[in-house]
Amino acid sequence: CIEDLIHEIYTCGPHFKEANAFLWAFKLSSPKGGYSRKRNHFIEGGDAGNREQLINSFVQKMNGQ
Repeated sequence: CIEDLIHEIYTCGPHFKEANAFLWAFKLSSPKGGYSRKRNHFIEGGDAGNREQLINSFVQKMNGQ
């Protein structure tokens, strides 16, 4: 289940390599439209940092949607 996968990655358990290899299929690309300001923090109008509630829209851009 997903909780076991998260636990294995978080704790770097004995099956970390297998869990990491499983997630390789979900590797994200750069967001559609590119980054606007990678060097500035998100709060300052850039792209880096904690997006809080806006993370889902950012991941959708990275999936090409």
